[in-house]
Amino acid sequence: MANLKGSIYYPALMRLSSLPNPTLWDYEMAIDLFYFKWFWNNGEKTLSKAQLKYFKEAYGTKMDLLNVRWIYRSRHYFQMTPCGYLCPSDSRSVSPAAGGGQGNGGSTRQR
Repeated sequence: MANLKGSIYYPALMRLSSLPNPTLWDYEMAIDLFYFKWFWNNGEKTLSKAQLKYFKEAYGTKMDLLNVRWIYRSRHYFQMTPCGYLCPSDSRSVSPAAGGGQGNGGSTRQR
């Protein structure tokens, strides 16, 4: 993490330092969410209204499709419960019986 200090990625990844055992899933999601937020916000800053309309249509659809892919990957590769990928990140303290996993991104599999 020290090597990333000062980069645009540092704040997004530093948020993971508060997690007891961040997983690959946590890092992937942090980077992906940062990228889309950055991309979306910069599009709004640099494009005209007409361009922005097409940008939002095209990339909004792309982001929706990537969300579907994330859900598939979370279930298939990480064996996450629905709460692991649908609940806010502060739901990590929810017990596995309630569908919240074991504090590692909602996964019910031991790492």
